[in-house]
Amino acid sequence: MILSTVGAGDSWRYNPWYVKLLARLTNFKVIFEDHTAQEQLIQASGTDWTIARPVGLNEKETMGTLAVTYDHTPKPFRMSRKLLAKFFIDNLYSETYIHKAPMLSEI
Repeated sequence: MILSTVGAGDSWRYNPWYVKLLARLTNFKVIFEDHTAQEQLIQASGTDWTIARPVGLNEKETMGTLAVTYDHTPKPFRMSRKLLAKFFIDNLYSETYIHKAPMLSEI
């Protein structure tokens, strides 16, 4: 199980316009390239893998409900680090997301 981001690999099209603009105008492009390379390595590894692609993370103490998507821009485009950590713990030994790259957000 690895941590990536919405916008890496085949999820670039699901980034909101303002994230795409930031990537064009800053060094964020390098971050997305690094995440994409990481994803390609794990996918070619021959192991059971899960790629978690969260949206923008925040420091909220209270947790909402996890929203998982594969085919549209996650909304809202934010989630707490606490909920992301819970996703990792809850799925450490689960087969639910094996060979999948869910995009994660919080509602």
